[in-house]
Amino acid sequence: MTSRGVAILAAVILLLGVIVTLGLMDEAGEGMPTADKLFPELQGQLASVSALSIRQGGNQVSLALGENEWLVSERGGYPADFDRVSELLRSLEDMALAERKTGKPENHVLLGVDDAEAARLELNLEANTLAVLVGVESTGRSGQFVRYPGQNQVWLTDAALNLDASPAAWLNQQILDIDAERIKEVMISAGENQIGAVRDVDQKMKLQGLKSGEMPKYDSVADSLARALSRVAMTDVTAREGVDIPDAATAVYILDNGLTLRTSAWQEGEEHHLAFQVQAPEGADETVLEEYETLRQLERWVFTVASYTYEDFVPEREDLVTTEENTSA
Repeated sequence: MTSRGVAILAAVILLLGVIVTLGLMDEAGEGMPTADKLFPELQGQLASVSALSIRQGGNQVSLALGENEWLVSERGGYPADFDRVSELLRSLEDMALAERKTGKPENHVLLGVDDAEAARLELNLEANTLAVLVGVESTGRSGQFVRYPGQNQVWLTDAALNLDASPAAWLNQQILDIDAERIKEVMISAGENQIGAVRDVDQKMKLQGLKSGEMPKYDSVADSLARALSRVAMTDVTAREGVDIPDAATAVYILDNGLTLRTSAWQEGEEHHLAFQVQAPEGADETVLEEYETLRQLERWVFTVASYTYEDFVPEREDLVTTEENTSA
């Protein structure tokens, strides 16, 4: 090849390099590490966050800060899981942009950061609102793909967020937790079926309402009725106002301080529900009235519970008693 040919070939190679570089300009810096925070404005400002929301597809959850707790707006202001909200906020404060990725809009769908598929997270601070679109987690390393609304640039974060746009996922799921030892008496009524238990002078629960020929299925079976109010959890909740409660199985629990807690339990399709009523004894002292006011908040709600929780309030008689005939057999 002549020197002139070599010069022409070099010029062509140089031109191709320029064309390729220009074609990739929107990807400039891809893969380069960065130490920038996801939300620099959030540093040291968690106390100024007054609300947050997560929206994805047809789901949305909005959390608002009340006097001393976070509340789920889509559930009538029911208390949120404070620890989970706090964990999310701390994660957002700590999260950094670990690596710059694609800036091509056509790649947004693949990374889950397109407007239609991404989880849109918004934080309301005293001075401004912060927002980010959160996509899928990286398969090659820890982190998650994110994009700021209105921008094409995608980033890989240094950690992943535990996001869920379902309101039920952010509820404080524990309804109440009353130790079984505090239950002095319980009576369950489901149609014509009634059975209960009373704590005797030896502080042992004894079955009540046994029919002729019936006996406890085992010695401590009455204790199971007293344990129904321990660690009661729900899966969802709705405001009680306007809800028609059907004929339901009821249970009445009398506590050691005289408070009476009445539950209604019923089933609708595959869902199981609980509702509560609370009554204080006459002449109750300040401590009792304080617990009464706390428990009385339950009256505002109808709770959806798991089937096994429902069964604690509506136990099958055959699980509690047996007959002399069965015992002799």
